[in-house]
Amino acid sequence: MSNHDGRTVGLPRGLLRFLVLNMLREKPMSGTEIVAIIEKQTEGNWKPSSGSIYPLLAWLSDKGFTKELPKEQDGLKRYSYTTLGNKFLKEQLILAEDFQKKMEFLAPLLVKG
Repeated sequence: MSNHDGRTVGLPRGLLRFLVLNMLREKPMSGTEIVAIIEKQTEGNWKPSSGSIYPLLAWLSDKGFTKELPKEQDGLKRYSYTTLGNKFLKEQLILAEDFQKKMEFLAPLLVKG
């Protein structure tokens, strides 16, 4: 993600992993589809690179959180969500809630009018 002067804006570690797992919970998807959805939902402000998506998908599959489906007619490799992925996502949701609470606590300090 970049700000208006082109510098990279840091995102919380693990955010992409969380988003991808959450998206795969809805339906099997390819890396290309995941990138397109994230880009659309962030109104073009964030387009994860293939260098971050594909290693992440391989890692999730290696850990058993997702499974690779047979290639379809369009030639895309899609991934689906597993029971182990569901457990991992629940753990990630707890971490996300903790992060949100920390940010709410810090918000008054960061946004002074």
